[in-house]
Amino acid sequence: MRRFLTVLFIMASVMGAQEFRATLEGTVIDPNQAVVPGAQLTLVNVETAVEHQTTSGADGHYVFGLLTPGKYSLTTKAAGFKTDKHDSIPLNVGDTVRLDIDLALGEASESIVVSANAVAVAIDSSSLGSVVRQDIVDSLPLKGHGTLLMFELSAGVVSPIFPDDVRAIDQMHSVQYTSNGSPLGTGDVSLDGVSDMADVNRGYYIAAYQPSADSIAEFKLQSGTLPAEYGRSSGSISNIVTKSGTNDVHGTMFENMRNSALDANSFFNNVSGTKLAVYRQNNFGFTIGGPVWLPKIYNGKNRTFFFMSYGGLRATSAFGGGRLNVPTAQMRTGDFSQVPTPIYDPYSVQPVNGVQTRTPFPGNVIPASEQDPVAKNLMQYWPTPNVASSTSSPWVGNYSSGGGAFPSGYDFFDMKFDQTISSKQQIFARVNFGPGSLWNPYDFPGLASPGRFENKRPNQGATLSDT
Repeated sequence: MRRFLTVLFIMASVMGAQEFRATLEGTVIDPNQAVVPGAQLTLVNVETAVEHQTTSGADGHYVFGLLTPGKYSLTTKAAGFKTDKHDSIPLNVGDTVRLDIDLALGEASESIVVSANAVAVAIDSSSLGSVVRQDIVDSLPLKGHGTLLMFELSAGVVSPIFPDDVRAIDQMHSVQYTSNGSPLGTGDVSLDGVSDMADVNRGYYIAAYQPSADSIAEFKLQSGTLPAEYGRSSGSISNIVTKSGTNDVHGTMFENMRNSALDANSFFNNVSGTKLAVYRQNNFGFTIGGPVWLPKIYNGKNRTFFFMSYGGLRATSAFGGGRLNVPTAQMRTGDFSQVPTPIYDPYSVQPVNGVQTRTPFPGNVIPASEQDPVAKNLMQYWPTPNVASSTSSPWVGNYSSGGGAFPSGYDFFDMKFDQTISSKQQIFARVNFGPGSLWNPYDFPGLASPGRFENKRPNQGATLSDT
């Protein structure tokens, strides 16, 4: 039974995958534009030295599929021709790159090196795509150092403008945008080929997990007529690929800080005598990756790689104050005579000539015998009016609140291992976990018993890929 469940789980994972890897294909031809069958092609990942090999077919065509995004070099050999080498071929998320090889007559010991980049040509998809590479991420100040907000860097995307409050933690997980005219909030997020969406029962979906920006290799937003594998989405797909280790050990550390103590107040706040709202946010973390190396036991160079990352968010921002409505002293006793709308006795409903009728409380006063004791106890936690109402309704705008604070925290942990079994088989495993908390005040400042509730956002995930 255990084996059956394991197999079922793996099958479900495979069937639910959304492809993020790239394809390189083309045709090998000679100086007379005739196809060259049987040419030996070797594709090498520049950073990991992982090799892929294939042979051109009878029509001279070759294909390398399921390639991890990155930079590659391609070497082509055929009898009677010089060795051809392209040493800079960038393959981005979900790309289908066509690269035709023009062989020159000569000996195999002679070689021609082409340094120009290959051009990605979408030959089998009608979708549009915008790739955000790591060098772009490193050079731009992303809000909250948030990964998902990179969709705003893509062409055709319109996103709602949110205020700088602590709900930025929601914004960092939000996919509430429209891409090239798609309905708002219909996008999907794929992380290393696995859907990262969760229904939060508030009318829209959010991305359940957001890795640290420093752990992202590439980000691609695809829109338009999407391939069938993205059937969950009716608008766009944010395809995110996390970094893998390379043959060289690399690491980063970062700290981003925003604090309202360093900000100037706005002109209109100064005119009205309003203080600048409190806002504090710190983003920090590190990454490290390289080959797995155990002294005198195992050297994973060219074969086994690891990558680890951590990112943290700590933020506090103001809960806006202002004029609020609270029950008057009369209302606290059940006397709603100041309210013009009738209040009906819920126990007086009865049919009259086929019509359901009910009786209003005399004078809009609820008898003490019909007042809920729980509600009466809760009333002591409700503030009393502290200012006079500026309207004819004494309960409207009769409380002035100075505001409160929304503290929040979030952590992102990622670990990824890549293993090259052979030139035809590679596997990777990634696990992530990240507890998060968003505190929402339900109190008014100055109350005898203020309080707040914690909105917990724990999440765990795992991805296993065998190519």
